[in-house]
Amino acid sequence: MHRLFSKARAKVGNLCNPIVNMMTKDEATNAIRAALAKATGRTDLEYGNDTHLVEGEILDSLDASVFLLELEKTSGTKIADKDVETHDLFRVSNLTDWLCK
Repeated sequence: MHRLFSKARAKVGNLCNPIVNMMTKDEATNAIRAALAKATGRTDLEYGNDTHLVEGEILDSLDASVFLLELEKTSGTKIADKDVETHDLFRVSNLTDWLCK
């Protein structure tokens, strides 16, 4: 890793991804919540860290696409289709961790 990046990481402490998006776990959780609300039109959704948003029937296929687009806007991070599949990003815990890397 480049020395400048190493120093930057050391200075920011508990931030999930200090170089790219500087998102904390709380910010990632809030971004997910906001994107879910926009995609579904609901703010009363019940889910946990282990919830799979599609298999748990919180998102259908259309909602899932809208959710990812909203999450990209909110987080400022491009989410590639291959990342969704490779990292199982419809599982809340995986998505939160991925947003913080």
